[in-house]
Amino acid sequence: MTVKWCRLALAYPLLAVLLISMAGCHQSKPDLKVTTARDAKITFSGYQMPIQNYPPTSDPRIILNRVSAAYHKLNSFQSQSSAKIQLGFASAVPYYQTTVFRFQRPNRVYLKSNDPQEGEILVECDGNTIAYYYGAHDSYTREVAPKTLEEVCAKITHDAPQLLDAIVFMANTNIPMEIAHPVLAGSSQVNGRKALVIRSDISTSWLQSIAKAAGLPNKGYRLMKAIVTAYVDQQTYCLLRVTHDLEWAPASGTPAAQSRSIILKTDETFSAVVANPPFPPDAFRYIPKPGTHEIIQEPQS
Repeated sequence: MTVKWCRLALAYPLLAVLLISMAGCHQSKPDLKVTTARDAKITFSGYQMPIQNYPPTSDPRIILNRVSAAYHKLNSFQSQSSAKIQLGFASAVPYYQTTVFRFQRPNRVYLKSNDPQEGEILVECDGNTIAYYYGAHDSYTREVAPKTLEEVCAKITHDAPQLLDAIVFMANTNIPMEIAHPVLAGSSQVNGRKALVIRSDISTSWLQSIAKAAGLPNKGYRLMKAIVTAYVDQQTYCLLRVTHDLEWAPASGTPAAQSRSIILKTDETFSAVVANPPFPPDAFRYIPKPGTHEIIQEPQS
């Protein structure tokens, strides 16, 4: 889930808050639908990920490393998600963000999110060029793409910080920087699938690294709570659900000031998760809509 759209040269505002059968996959092939429109939509149904035959463990760090390994083993991938977001003061009305994330090796990536606050955000890397489209301004930028999938994902998470999801794991070789002091907090059910529940503090160094880009409170506020909870599929070791619970209180200790605490609460559930699906040739190529204007980036010295 994208928490912020930040391109220093663009000064965009806050975005609140990503067929080869494999052993262990669902036996049927993904149900693939492709339209011929410019903004082609590619949809898959069901949950079709390979089973990972690991021995049982209660060590949360081992579990999280298995999550990373599960995504990194794939040649291609797609998931859809829906996130409930509450940002601002405690009285802030929640809203929903939907996201589609897909990738294909060696370095093709598609990330599209929609919400009522910022509209459509789109990042597409076709292997040669990476394009960023911001619907609220109907504008886009393009630049040369990194050479590897991991580098592309790392660049996206730097330019538009993501909360814990598949793209974050793809941008890291092991446990993402966001996670600190994870504990195994039991098990649960998500959409009928058994999940291991990993609860963790959110790393203060990670928060500091994205604070400016993500528009997080800085001066005059202190962090009171920062927790991320990941629901990991017991068979595939992929994410089924992720929640975040953060709160910043004014530095002033007066009751009036405390009532102005800022919160960020998210609850994202992943669906239509498919391993190694086929993609048509243009699935990752950005084609500007008529009238969309390009913002030319100044070369960085």
